[in-house]
Amino acid sequence: MAATAASGSGDAGRSLTDELRARDPAIRQLIDENPGIEEGWQEPFWREALLDAPRLPGSPWRIHDLARPQPPLVAPSECQKARGRKLKASDWTGEKLALWSRDGGELVPSGHTANRIATRESFGDVELSLEFQMPAPPVGVFQRRGNSGIFFQQRYEVQILDSHRNPTYPDGQMGALYGQVPPRANASRPPGEWQCLTIRYRAARFADDGALIAPPRASVALNGVMLQDDQAFLGPTAFAAVGPWQPHAVRLPIVLQDHGDAGGRIRFRNIRVRELPAQ
Repeated sequence: MAATAASGSGDAGRSLTDELRARDPAIRQLIDENPGIEEGWQEPFWREALLDAPRLPGSPWRIHDLARPQPPLVAPSECQKARGRKLKASDWTGEKLALWSRDGGELVPSGHTANRIATRESFGDVELSLEFQMPAPPVGVFQRRGNSGIFFQQRYEVQILDSHRNPTYPDGQMGALYGQVPPRANASRPPGEWQCLTIRYRAARFADDGALIAPPRASVALNGVMLQDDQAFLGPTAFAAVGPWQPHAVRLPIVLQDHGDAGGRIRFRNIRVRELPAQ
């Protein structure tokens, strides 16, 4: 996930790159080692997001901090057998569902306009598994390459991104709790190869008076590698911010994002859901 906006000037992008280079040696090294990365932050909104985003609660890092260490590369492992009920095309709804191709049992976003589709059914504690394939050859860099996301309870996002040789801010990489918690590792396969993702999600719960009883938590495995282990969200997902807690129902639809980028025409298949027993 990242915000979208009209493109800014190249001069503005270069100026931001200069400021980022001067901010921290780690950022300067990241830019020097990845020619062309600055093409990912040409829009005007990136200046505030990459320079002035607030610090994460209890952390020395800012949200979307490029100085934060990149997750270590880890070889993909074997995928576990997917469990649960397979979702059909008819199990999804959305204002722009018609923009999604539903050919041969696969769901493919248009990549032309940002939109979201949602399950007709609502879920609380749930295990979701799916397979996905990033576009090959890849198109775009940074947050413009293979960007999607899964939102539980319509507001807590596990990031989907082509993170194979595509550095970006760690809390926006594949398997991140977007804008909050980076993945423990980068286990992404190359574009064009099918990959498997499993998320065990424990729903947020609120008291009758609206007080938070339990934050949402997620365990995320990509290609057989654990990226998040029962990790708590810090609040609802937002761009360059952590949203405030607001009471909501336990059971809500699961949302799948089309980020609206040409490089985001990800193919999804074998999407399965399995409700988890209450803890």
